[in-house]
Amino acid sequence: MGGDRAVTATARDRRSERGAALVVVLWGVALIAAAIVAIGMVSRSESLIARNALEDARAREAAEAGIQLALHRLLSYPRGAHPFDGTPTTWRDGTVSVALEIQDEEGKIDLNVAPFALIEGALRNAGASDPAARRIACAIVARRGYPDPQCLTDDTPPPAVQPGLIVAVEETRHFAGIGDTLYRRLAPLVTVFSGSAAIDPRIAPADVLLAVPTLSRGFVESYIDRRAAWHDEGAMPQDLGELNDPRFFAVSTGRTFAISARAATASGGHHTAEMVVRLTYRTDRPYAVLAWREPTG
Repeated sequence: MGGDRAVTATARDRRSERGAALVVVLWGVALIAAAIVAIGMVSRSESLIARNALEDARAREAAEAGIQLALHRLLSYPRGAHPFDGTPTTWRDGTVSVALEIQDEEGKIDLNVAPFALIEGALRNAGASDPAARRIACAIVARRGYPDPQCLTDDTPPPAVQPGLIVAVEETRHFAGIGDTLYRRLAPLVTVFSGSAAIDPRIAPADVLLAVPTLSRGFVESYIDRRAAWHDEGAMPQDLGELNDPRFFAVSTGRTFAISARAATASGGHHTAEMVVRLTYRTDRPYAVLAWREPTG
């Protein structure tokens, strides 16, 4: 009987060992399965990242190609023969769509030379309150080394600023009172490259015309409709018609242009490229690049 009990105990021990081994095997299988799932998720994530990077790269190449296409269009027209007023056009390359815009910079308000009234009007039209628009406009004009007479009042001391030209529109973000929202609305209306104290109403955006203190909203809306008809007919009037106030209006010299290309792929890739060029009208060097931007927002 003692032998039988020994045999039974040995059998139980073996079954216990097999049970323990089975548990270890099951845990091992579970760990391997978890590792396989994790590896699969990482691989999928890396695959998505790689695909997104590829789509963004395609969009970037398309945007840069769009800049070159728009530049070719710009150079193909005789000087002053076409109204480059920022009207968007679309170019497609397979599954990639590129929105192109060409804007004559003399249709914008130059922060370095434009009269105080235009800069103040642009700030108001971009959403600044009247006191804020006046205060910021005073600070911008004071960068020229002298305050505007309208800023020399008993209740408004001249702003303390370091004289010097504004070399990029992005600098305006650092003026006190210009937050993100105001900057986003103001940036399309202003420039630092035209060198013109006046604007050309034939190619100025509507929001720029609304900054002119002598123009009402109704007049601007009517004028924009008439201007669209001229452009549809391929006409570019060589005079300014009723907009002949030399304080605010002048015919563009047709030298400086902003080009924008916003590319989007069918799979979600996006990229924007912007360039400002000055035309030289020389055969050996037809243009010079003044600025290049690739906005991320």
